[in-house]
Amino acid sequence: MGDGYIKVSGMTGWYKNPQTGTVINTNEREIQSARKRKSASTQDREDKNKMQNEVASLKTEIEELKELIKGMVGK
Repeated sequence: MGDGYIKVSGMTGWYKNPQTGTVINTNEREIQSARKRKSASTQDREDKNKMQNEVASLKTEIEELKELIKGMVGK
């Protein structure tokens, strides 16, 4: 890399900017792998939220049905 960056010892493709302390990974394979992990994690979180919303909706509908049945039986 160059331009004042310092190679991080023991890490392939990692460089540190001594002025800001920022570490940069230039290993494209690791970057792609991290992006895939993040995407999978985001998708899992979205799926979980969607299922939670669907369960809450179903609970509400069941409660409404129970109230209708109670009203019909009570007459």
